[in-house]
Amino acid sequence: MKIWFAESGTVGEKIYAVSDGTVIETAFEKIYGNNIIVDLGDDILIKYGHLQEIKVSEGDEIQQGQVIGTLEQTGMAADSNLSFAVTVNGEDINPLIVEQEE
Repeated sequence: MKIWFAESGTVGEKIYAVSDGTVIETAFEKIYGNNIIVDLGDDILIKYGHLQEIKVSEGDEIQQGQVIGTLEQTGMAADSNLSFAVTVNGEDINPLIVEQEE
């Protein structure tokens, strides 16, 4: 079962990277619509789904706070929302309990 967090928003709203990383995939999927997968290193992946526009490309090095896309109702979204999923060591984890080391 995929663990993800969905946050409602406005169509066209900017989506910002939560951390530095490398874009490893930009694609369209039936469920997530336009989406981006970012590798943060240490076997941690972040997936951003239901995007209108993808503003990065595979292989790009991105920085925390960088605009990586805009929000839309793509894939199987019931309204405009961002789906946000975290995978650590190949296992889906609850993104609401992830803490950043200081």
